[in-house]
Amino acid sequence: MPTSIERWWPLALALAVGLIVAAAPLPLGLSAWRPDLVLLVVIYSAIHQPDRYVISIALVSGLLLDAQHATPLGQYAFAHVVAVYLPLKLHQRIQLVPVWQSPLSVILFTALGQFVLFWCNGATGNDLGAGAYLKPLVANALFWPPLMLALDTLRHGRPLKT
Repeated sequence: MPTSIERWWPLALALAVGLIVAAAPLPLGLSAWRPDLVLLVVIYSAIHQPDRYVISIALVSGLLLDAQHATPLGQYAFAHVVAVYLPLKLHQRIQLVPVWQSPLSVILFTALGQFVLFWCNGATGNDLGAGAYLKPLVANALFWPPLMLALDTLRHGRPLKT
């Protein structure tokens, strides 16, 4: 049985990389298509390591993104907690979904988070337009299979077959 540190270091590393990627500047045309790597890693941990700490990790990672993007109301923290709730509750069913179908689940989970961001931005008067919320959903779905493969390889030393 792996120790707690052996179980969590790949996810901590992936969260750190996700925070760095979220802060990296991109050209204006590509920045709208940036996947939310931090949220994807938290969703992965909710599905594959459903501990009681996943909601706390979602909250802390969202607060770090709030500080990084200087957003009001803790909106990323709220969005991450809302988006990770369903995968945490349905993790046993989601693990049975084939890899090629799992991006559809990820679109649903990240859409919940994007709706919270849309709602918070609307409440504060920051209208970003529909593309600002829909393009990351597509990017998240496209980035999910390679991220899942990479995290499975980091955690187990080999990709898992599903």
